[in-house]
Amino acid sequence: MDLELKGKVAIVTGASAGIGRAIATGLAAEGVNLENGFLQLNRLLAGNPDKKSNLRVVRKLAGRYPQLAQAHFAIAQAAAAADDEPAALAAIRQAAALRPDWELAALFEAQVLQKRSTAAAAKRLGDFVERNPDSREARMNYARALVLDKRFPEARKQFEAVLAAHPGNTEVIYAVGLLAFQLKDYPVAEENMKRLLGMGYRDANGVRYLLGQMAEEQKQWPDAIKWYDGIKDGDHVLPARMRTAGAIAKQGKLDEARAFLKRVSADHPDEQVQLLVAEAQLLREANRHGDAFDLLGEALAKEPEQPELLYDLALTAEKLERYDLLESHLRKLIQVKPDHAHAYNALGYSFAERNTRLPEARKLIEKALEISPEDYFIIDSLGWVQYREGDLRGAAETLRRAYTGRPDAEIGAHLGEVLWQLGEREEADRVWQESLKASPENETLRKSIKRRRESIEMYTKGARQDLADKESAEAAALEKYLPAQVSDAELRAAVKAAIAGGATQIGAVMGKVLPQFKGRADGGTINAIAREELSKQG
Repeated sequence: MDLELKGKVAIVTGASAGIGRAIATGLAAEGVNLENGFLQLNRLLAGNPDKKSNLRVVRKLAGRYPQLAQAHFAIAQAAAAADDEPAALAAIRQAAALRPDWELAALFEAQVLQKRSTAAAAKRLGDFVERNPDSREARMNYARALVLDKRFPEARKQFEAVLAAHPGNTEVIYAVGLLAFQLKDYPVAEENMKRLLGMGYRDANGVRYLLGQMAEEQKQWPDAIKWYDGIKDGDHVLPARMRTAGAIAKQGKLDEARAFLKRVSADHPDEQVQLLVAEAQLLREANRHGDAFDLLGEALAKEPEQPELLYDLALTAEKLERYDLLESHLRKLIQVKPDHAHAYNALGYSFAERNTRLPEARKLIEKALEISPEDYFIIDSLGWVQYREGDLRGAAETLRRAYTGRPDAEIGAHLGEVLWQLGEREEADRVWQESLKASPENETLRKSIKRRRESIEMYTKGARQDLADKESAEAAALEKYLPAQVSDAELRAAVKAAIAGGATQIGAVMGKVLPQFKGRADGGTINAIAREELSKQG
């Protein structure tokens, strides 16, 4: 019986002692490669849910081979799986001491360190690369760690070094192009991606898709559509068609975009739900939440247990402040699909956002994390619940973890708000500036300001001017991170121009005007002005 089969038999039969004895026998058998045996050990134990028991077994087995780097590596893997970070670091450092130039040990140690500190992970990899300049994987991971640590110029130098050492390596060219895209260095990104197309890269459609996204981010809508149109088959076809519709709508042609999606739906009958959800998203982006709600509601009436429709209709109901429908649809979704992590998260976050039913909000979000423990948006929701509960320090720690893993504008807005409350104004400023750069419209930041304006009114009425002044100062601090707001006069001029250009329905006017002022004007204000001006047309 070989090592792998012995391990599987022991796992099926149960006890950890049996697992250990079976694998020990396998490791000691003649002809077994000990190095490979220890490297596959944790894979054999993965079927046993008791991770602490697995760690005990691995330690006992490895204890017989104290000079074998792979044995210490196996302990590190088992300790990490058992959430024993100190033990994992101690073991992997022992492995590295036995084999100082072992790339795999350096990569694993950086992976463990990443959970604690991006800077620490980058330092470990940087030190290894300095001693081993030809280590491609370590250098690539070092560059990625530098990106996560927001040390972008240093990261670019590392990718360029890899590219210089491997000038014809398409995977390296792709990595450099992708990094440049993340850095918003569009000329470099486009140069490398277009180069790949000329080299017969294996995933040409994936490259075209990225080039389309680059064009979108630069608001080069016709170029984006051209790149998406070049995708004729494969997994990127449907996403490309939906992004094409978005690019059409962003040019003020919402009706044309919707008609395009309907044509795509006719060609892809099995994807009608996904395309209908995409159409609803276009309507929401045009501030036509009522129309999106009606569209989704009509579809849900035909398929009352369709998960995507239940989820999207719930989120649309929230935009209309129909929280009863938000809750009923999400609870129905949980009933239909009990492992839908984002259903639990959306409902829990909704309670936290409205500062209500916080114990229930925490339970829902913790359930979501059980299902999807590494989802940074769910981790963000947990941090927001902690903030609402008054645990500012705990909230900051949780939100930092979420923001480090996923530097999203919404997560950044939450983290900045908590840091501001803690008095850590300098870090709050930095996070808010990064969030604004990533998402100038930043709806979450706007919601924070709106909450403070409502609080100011409440405190003023309650003769609590001290609290009103505090909220006013915080609102002013937040507002400086938002783009300058457009005056009603400028909005009215744009609405009149849209009507003069042939837009005679509210949807057409909104489709033309809203994209011009995204992030700089409230959609409700534009809608009110548009209705007023249309009413004058007779």
